[in-house]
Amino acid sequence: GLLLDFINELARDVAADYPDILIETFAYCFTEPPPKGVVAAPNVIVELCNTKGNYYAAVAEDDRSEFPALLKAWGEVSSALAIWDYWVFYWDAFPAPYHNLGRIAKDLRHYRDLGTKCLRIESEACETANFFAFKVWLGLKLMDDVDRDVEALTEDFFRGYYGAAAADMRVYADYLGERQNGQYAPVFVKTSEAYRNPPRPWLDAAFYAKAEETFARAEAKVANDPSALAHVRRERIPVDISLLNVYDAIRPAVSRERLAERYRANAAAHIRARVREVAVAERIAKVDSEILGYLKGAEVAAAKKAGPPSLSVPRAPEKVSTGPWMDNRGFRPSRAVDLTATLLDGNRLKLVFTETGRDYAPVENKASPWLADDWEVMLAHDRSGDYVQFIVTPSGGLWTI
Repeated sequence: GLLLDFINELARDVAADYPDILIETFAYCFTEPPPKGVVAAPNVIVELCNTKGNYYAAVAEDDRSEFPALLKAWGEVSSALAIWDYWVFYWDAFPAPYHNLGRIAKDLRHYRDLGTKCLRIESEACETANFFAFKVWLGLKLMDDVDRDVEALTEDFFRGYYGAAAADMRVYADYLGERQNGQYAPVFVKTSEAYRNPPRPWLDAAFYAKAEETFARAEAKVANDPSALAHVRRERIPVDISLLNVYDAIRPAVSRERLAERYRANAAAHIRARVREVAVAERIAKVDSEILGYLKGAEVAAAKKAGPPSLSVPRAPEKVSTGPWMDNRGFRPSRAVDLTATLLDGNRLKLVFTETGRDYAPVENKASPWLADDWEVMLAHDRSGDYVQFIVTPSGGLWTI
């Protein structure tokens, strides 16, 4: 209410000189609940973000989330609405197949019927979201004319994009939609929840078997059409990533190594076709690192089952090392810091830093030790680059990175 009252004041002042100008504000986060006793001025647009909606249901058919009620309530206090919608999930434990193809037209028409003046769509994950290209294309066509025949548009796109594999890719798209039907999933998931719960509960053995069968048939039909084959294989990427992540639970017929090899080949081809040349090698190296983790899945599972490892620290003389610490790095300031390291009980390391030569009071910044007279200690078990960093402030405060 406070924000809207403020925006109304600005809008009235603007209207006096520019009656054709509209002022837009957000009903977002802490301003999301509609106010009581405050109505938006006629030249104010209130923009709602669909952060509370059910991704698998059209807004007009959504009976499991808060968004339809928020939309209705704001429509009662504002004569002009804007929508910021999301066609992508955020913070999943790992990429997995999904799409919102069945609700795009329904939602756009619903927003139109509500008198929405402005529409923004956020739809990232261009490399891992299924049917990303089709979502963008369909949205563009419907924003030109929201009453166009969706089935005709779909047929047009699939024929042009997937060639002879169009029918099989429709089978996969429809099957994916059927498996999603009736599910509930908010767009935004807490990171802690994303890594504790399966991202799609219906991703079972039957789903992966059907996907494998359909993709194999589609690829065979476009084996001599490089463009269509690349588009079909692009849709395999999220399927194979998710299957690699749940491999031990599903136990598919394809081996883990073969699956990883196929994912790597398809991802690398897609990166080379879509990513700037300067970034290609880095992106492929990231995929290779990811695949290494998948291939070590059995090893990791066995290590987890065995429990935490025991730490063994070799015996050493009580005084491990001593010397002018800063000299080791080539620094020769007026201040000197010496280090003494002592091994206690065979598994505890005691570090003592002694500073001498400082002739001024240390400067301290409690908000950020980086901007003050702090001491930094970094410990590593080897020279590979992994380390733990301790930052000690003059008053004894400790930060750990």
